[in-house]
Amino acid sequence: GALLFSPSGFVVTAGALSNPPPAIIDQAIPAQTAASNFTLHVAAYGQTASDPVCGIIEAYDGGKSIQWWSGYNDPASGSRQVAVNGVAIAGSEAAAAAQAVSFSAGQAQVTVNYPDVGDIDLGLKDDTTGNPALPTGIRGTSQPFVVRPAGFVLSNIQRTSDAFANPAAVDQNGTVFIAAGSPFSVTVQAVDALGNATPNYGQENSPETVLLTPSLVAAGGTNNPAIAFTSGFGAFTAGSATGTDFSWPEVGIISLTPSVGDGNYLGAGDVTGTVSGNVGRFIPYDFAVALTTIPSFNTQCGSFSYMGQSFAYNIAPSVAITARALGGTTTQNYDNAWWKLGDFSESYSHSGAISSGASLDASGAGHTAISCVNCGGSVVSSFNGSLSYSAATPETDPFVGAVDISFNVSDSDAVAYAGNPFTIAAIGFTSGGEQRSGLGYAQDAYGTYATIGDVLTLPVETRYYDSAAGGWLTNSADSCTTYSYTQVDSGISASIGPASPVGISAGNGDLAVQLSADAGDPGGASTVTFTWPSWLTATTSATATFGIFRGDDRFLYWREAP
Repeated sequence: GALLFSPSGFVVTAGALSNPPPAIIDQAIPAQTAASNFTLHVAAYGQTASDPVCGIIEAYDGGKSIQWWSGYNDPASGSRQVAVNGVAIAGSEAAAAAQAVSFSAGQAQVTVNYPDVGDIDLGLKDDTTGNPALPTGIRGTSQPFVVRPAGFVLSNIQRTSDAFANPAAVDQNGTVFIAAGSPFSVTVQAVDALGNATPNYGQENSPETVLLTPSLVAAGGTNNPAIAFTSGFGAFTAGSATGTDFSWPEVGIISLTPSVGDGNYLGAGDVTGTVSGNVGRFIPYDFAVALTTIPSFNTQCGSFSYMGQSFAYNIAPSVAITARALGGTTTQNYDNAWWKLGDFSESYSHSGAISSGASLDASGAGHTAISCVNCGGSVVSSFNGSLSYSAATPETDPFVGAVDISFNVSDSDAVAYAGNPFTIAAIGFTSGGEQRSGLGYAQDAYGTYATIGDVLTLPVETRYYDSAAGGWLTNSADSCTTYSYTQVDSGISASIGPASPVGISAGNGDLAVQLSADAGDPGGASTVTFTWPSWLTATTSATATFGIFRGDDRFLYWREAP
C-alpha cells in the first residue's frame, strides 16, 4: 500500500525530555508490574512548516484529542485492557477512541496501568485537522516493554495419591503429610498488584512456568535438596496451573517460595511470590537394611563343637539401617529427635536339619542397641555374645550347626523395611560346624602284681555319640578338651601322671598309675575322681587296683581259694 512519510511524530519515553533533546533519545521503557500505575512521557517531535530543525515541537500545546491503543507482542493477544489516565484503551488502532491529553510546550505526562502480563507496546495518534503546524497529523508508538506479574500465590497443597491435604505440621510430632520422594500436588496463581489473576501468564510464545524453592523450617538435620518434578506445573489457564508430581526427598518441614520458572520473565528478570505456610511433616519412604560384614562362628574344637559348649563369633555380623526417600537416596534429616526407629528384637534359629531333641540356646546373644545422634539417617548395629546347642539326651546324633538371625525394622510412623523380617541366614563356623554329643570316659584298671614300680594304665578318653556308626565312639578329632582329677590311695601309695589338668590328644587322655609303696599286705587301690567340662556327660571316677587278678569276662563268678 501507499506509504505516508511524516516529518514529525510522537516520542514515548520513560522520562521527560530535555529541550533541546539529546542527539540520541532513549526510548526504552523498563519492565513494569501488573496492575501498578507507571508514568510515560509523550513528546511531539520533528519538523514543522515553520521550523525545519528537528526537535520538540513546542507549539504543540494545550489540550489535545489523542487516540490510544495497545499492541500485544508476547503473547499475541490478551483479554485485559491497558488504561491511560484511568481510561481503558482499545486493543487495536481501528477501535481506538480519542481522549483528552494536556500538552505543555510539546510534552505530556500520562499514567498507564496494565492488569495483566506480557510484552506490549502503546500506539497513539492525533489526526485532527486544522493544525497548520501539523497538517498531516501526528502519530507514534512506544518501544515494546514487559509487564511482569506482581507475584504468585500457592494453594491446594495435597498428597497426590489420595488428595490428603497438607497438615502444616510444626515439629517432629506433627501429623504426617507424605513420604520423602513421593508426589504431592500444588496449585499456583500468577497475580497482579491487587491480588487478581493475570490470565496471560503461561500463554507466552515460549510459555513461562513457576519454580518452587524449598526452605527448611524444621528437621533433624540441615539438608535441603531442591523440589523435584518430571512435568511440574501443567498448562496455565486464567493465570493458574496445577502440578501433581512435585516431591521433596528429605525428612522435615519446609515452606515453598514460588518464582518465575526460568528466573527471567520475558527477559525482564525474576519475580518472587508469597511464601507458603509450613508444608509437612515429611517422613522416610522406607528403610534399607544391609549386612556389612560376612559373619562366622568360632569352631570350639578343631572341626567340631560339643553340644552344650558355648560358641562365639569369629566375625560378628553387623547391619546398616538407612532411612531412604522414594528412589533410594538417604534422608539425612531423619536424625536426632526426628529419628523414630526404636531398637529391634531379634530371634535366633537353627538353619537346616537338626537332630531330634537338639535345640539352639541364644540367651547369651545380643546386639548393640541402635540410636541416632547426628547419624545422618543411617546407623550400624553389631551382634555379640555367645550361643550354644543343647541335647535333650546324651545319645544325640551329630549335625551341622548354622544359625539364622531375623528381626523386623519398623518405626513409630509405620515406615518399614520392605522385606521384613531381615534375615542373616546360615551363619556357619570357621572350620567345619559339626555339633557332637560328648562323653568324658574313664575305665578301671587291674593288676595281679604288687611290686614297687609296677604301673597300671588307667584308660581315659573322650567319646561322641553316632547311632549310625554304632553308638559311642572315641572322639579322635578331640585335641582341645582338658580334665582335672584328684587321687585317693587305699592300702598303697601310688604316683600318677600326667599332672592335673590333663589335655586330651586325639581323644586320648590316659593316666599312668605307678605303685610306690604299700601298707605291708600285698595290693591296694588308687581311686581317681574326675572333673570334666560341663558340656560332657562324664565318668566321675575310676580305680587302679594292684595285687588282684581281675578275672576273665567269660566267667560269671570267680573267687580265690583259701
